[in-house]
Amino acid sequence: MDILFMLKNFIFICSKRPLRDLSASYFWLRAVHRRAFYTSYQWTSNDFGLRRFSTKPEVVVKSNLESERVWPRQAPRLDEAVTPPTSTSVAETSTAPLLKSLFRGQLCLDLLEFPELENTRAVENVNNLHESLKEFVLRLDSTDIDRSGRFREEDLVAMANHGLFGLRVDRGYGGMGLSATQAARALEAAGLDGSVFATISAHNSLFLKALVLAGTEEQKRIYLPTLAAGKQIGAFCLSELSSGSDWKAILTEAIRTSDGKAYVINGHKTWVTNGGIASHLIVFARCRSDTAEQNSDKSDITAFIVDRNSPGVRVGETLDTIGLRGSSTTDMLFENVQVPATNILGEIGDGLQIVKRVMDEVRLDIAASTVGLLRYLISYAAEHCIQRHQFGRPIGDYGLVRAKLSNLALNAFAMESGVFFLAGLIDAQPKRDLSLELAALKIFCSEALWSGVNDCIQLTGRLGLTKYTPFERYFRDVRSLLIQGGTNETLRLMISGAGLKFVAPDMERDADHLQLFSRHPVVAFRTVWRMKLRRRGYYANSVGAGPKVTEGGASRALKDHVHPSLAQTATRLAILVQRLQSLAEALLITFRGAAVDEQMALGRIADCATDLLLVAISLGRASRSVSIGVFMHDYEMHLAKTFAKLAFRRIEANLADLAELDRNHFRVSSEILTHRRYPVEHPLTRVW
Repeated sequence: MDILFMLKNFIFICSKRPLRDLSASYFWLRAVHRRAFYTSYQWTSNDFGLRRFSTKPEVVVKSNLESERVWPRQAPRLDEAVTPPTSTSVAETSTAPLLKSLFRGQLCLDLLEFPELENTRAVENVNNLHESLKEFVLRLDSTDIDRSGRFREEDLVAMANHGLFGLRVDRGYGGMGLSATQAARALEAAGLDGSVFATISAHNSLFLKALVLAGTEEQKRIYLPTLAAGKQIGAFCLSELSSGSDWKAILTEAIRTSDGKAYVINGHKTWVTNGGIASHLIVFARCRSDTAEQNSDKSDITAFIVDRNSPGVRVGETLDTIGLRGSSTTDMLFENVQVPATNILGEIGDGLQIVKRVMDEVRLDIAASTVGLLRYLISYAAEHCIQRHQFGRPIGDYGLVRAKLSNLALNAFAMESGVFFLAGLIDAQPKRDLSLELAALKIFCSEALWSGVNDCIQLTGRLGLTKYTPFERYFRDVRSLLIQGGTNETLRLMISGAGLKFVAPDMERDADHLQLFSRHPVVAFRTVWRMKLRRRGYYANSVGAGPKVTEGGASRALKDHVHPSLAQTATRLAILVQRLQSLAEALLITFRGAAVDEQMALGRIADCATDLLLVAISLGRASRSVSIGVFMHDYEMHLAKTFAKLAFRRIEANLADLAELDRNHFRVSSEILTHRRYPVEHPLTRVW
C-alpha cells in the first residue's frame, strides 16, 4: 500500500509540474510520505504519540493527517534507557586533556567517540537495576520524609536491602561492586527523591570513597563490611563556619599526644549530611604536635576516622533547610575527642588531596541524579500538556509551551550524554584526571535541572504551586544542588583558571611576553590577523587533537569524525573552539597575571568551554546512534543539532567584547557595598 501511495502521488505531481521539477517533486514526496507514515501509524502504548520533522507548512500535509494535533513520539519503556558507556580502546589509552585543550584551540577527538558497555547482557543488567531502584524510590513516602525531616527506620533498612549503601564497594567487602557507569544509572533512580540521593551520596561518594582511596587494608577490613551493608552509616565532616569553598581555612585542630599514639580533636563542623544518623565520621583537622607553638605555620590538614560514640563528640540540632530535608544535616562539635593514630586516613597532610578526589565522584553523582529527575519531569509535564485544555485546545498545541518542552528535552539529551561519557572514561581509566570535566558537567546539569523544574511549574500553572504536585518539593531540593559539591561560581573559576594556566603554564612570565610582543606593530598585526582568521574558520580543519592524530594519523577536521549530516555543525564547533583560544589569549595579553582576578570574564570563558564540551559529546553520541541503529536515532540527530545551535548562540554572546559591561557591573555593585544598601532615592522622594 505504501508503494502504491507513493506511485499515485508521484504521477499526480508529475502531471502538475514541469520536467525540470521532477527531482524536487521526488524528494518533496518522500518527505510527505514519511510524515504520513509517522502520523497515521497507531502506536500500541499510551505513551506514544506522533512526531513532526517536516519543514513544510502544516497545510501541505494536512490532508494526510488523521488528527490536526501532532505529538513527539517517545521511546517505549523497554528502550527508554540510554545505553550507558564504559570503555573503548581509545578511552583506555588516551591521557589527553579534554577541557583544557579547548583553551589552546584544540578539541580532543576522544570526545567524538562515545563509549559503550561490553555486551547486550551488561546493558540489560544495568537497566534492570535502574528499573528496580526507580520502582522502590517512587514507593517511598517522600512527602512524609520531607515533612518530618528524617527517614523512618524501615526506610533505611529497605535502602540497605536494595544495596544503596554499598554501590561501588567491592563485592569482597559486601558491596555491589558497581562501575561508575552502573552507579550513575542507579543514581538516576535515586535522584527521584532528593533526600534519598543526598543520604546515599554522602555515604558512598564521600565517606566510603575516601576510605577506599586512602584507607589501609586493616581499616577497610574493619569498616567496609558493615558500612556497605547499611548496618552503619558514614558522614563527612569538612565544612566549618569559617570555611565554605575555601577548604584551607578550616580551624579544627588535631593535636598529637606526647606518646604519639593518639590525637586530640577540637573544633566545630557544620553542614554534615547524615550527621544525625551516622555511626562513623571522617573529620578533617589541622594536625599538630602537642609541643608545637599555636601560631606555627606548619599545620597540615589530615583526615581522621572518628566513632560518633567517642567521648566529646556531640551532635548539634538538625539544620532546618529548605530542601533535602530528610538527609539529617546537622552540626558536629568535637571537644577533646581522642582518636588513635591508627585512624588516620592516608598520611598526615593528605586531607585536601582526599577531598579533591572524592569531590569528583560527588559531582558525577549530582549530574547523574539530575538526569533521572529531569526525565521524570518531562513525562509528567508532557502528560499535563496533553490533558490540560485552554481556549478549546490542549496547551501542548501552543508554541511557547512547545518551546519549554523542547528545552527540557535538549538539556536532558546533553546532560545524559555528558554523564555516561565521563562515567565510561572513569571506568576505562580510574586514575585519569577528569576533575575539570566533571565540574563543568555538574554546573550545566544542576542549572539545567533548576531551570527545568521552574519551567515545569510554569507549564502546570497554579497547580504546580501546590503540594499536590511534586514540583514544589523538587524546586526546594534542586536548589541545593547548585551549592553541593562546590558552588557553581567557584567551579567556573576553577575551570577557567586551569584553562588559562594550560595556555600559559608560567602565567606571569608568559603573559608579559605576550604583552611585550603585542606592542611591536608587526607582531600586533599578526596577532589580530590570526584572530580574524580563526573567526572566519581558516583553521577549522586543524582543530582535532589527541592520540588519534598523533599516533593514528587521523584527520584533524572534526567533520571527518561525525556523521555526514553533522558535518556543518562540527565545522561550526571547530570555529568556536578557535575563537575560545583567541579570547583566552586576549585576556592574558590585556591583564597578564591579573587575569585570574577578572572573574566576570572567567565565568563567561568557563561557560563557553562547558558548552563546547557538551556539544562535542552530543555529536559523538548522535553519530554513534545512527551508526548502530539505535531506536529513534534520527530524533537524537535532531536533538544534537538543535542543542548545538542553542549552545553556539550562548557561546557567541559570551565571546563578545563585554569589558565595558563588566566595568558597569563593577561600578553598580561597588555603590551597593559602599552604602550597604540600594543607594538610589525612591522616585516619590521629592517633586520639581
